[in-house]
Amino acid sequence: MEIKEILELLSNGIDPTTGEIFDLSIFGKKDTYEAFKAFKEVVVSEHKKSSQKGRYGRLCLEYPDRIVIVKSGYFYSTYNECAEILGQVMGYKVAYLSGRTPTTGGPDLGIIADRLQAKELSYIVINGDQIEEKYDGKNPFV
Repeated sequence: MEIKEILELLSNGIDPTTGEIFDLSIFGKKDTYEAFKAFKEVVVSEHKKSSQKGRYGRLCLEYPDRIVIVKSGYFYSTYNECAEILGQVMGYKVAYLSGRTPTTGGPDLGIIADRLQAKELSYIVINGDQIEEKYDGKNPFV
């Protein structure tokens, strides 16, 4: 099925995967265009989140002996076990994405790096596809 056919079915309130009729107002908008716009925003947002989580997981597997810090815009973020450790070391509050995934971080890498190095904790900072900074200290997970 081509995207054109999928969009046509959706615009008529038909689920292209099951053929079932659904109410477009589930998107909170009666206008079809606005409904698709809202739907697209949700889908793109969820795709970005899952892609970032998958990427972060791969980085953690690649660097299992380090706190993995990723730069997101102007913010340096950690997730999962790395977030728990960074939160303790820095005194940062740990938030839970979707109620499950721990995350924390901060805007100043210098402060984060100084504190981690003072505790001799190994870390790596990834900015895009590049290693921005790397410190070989102790394994934080032992």
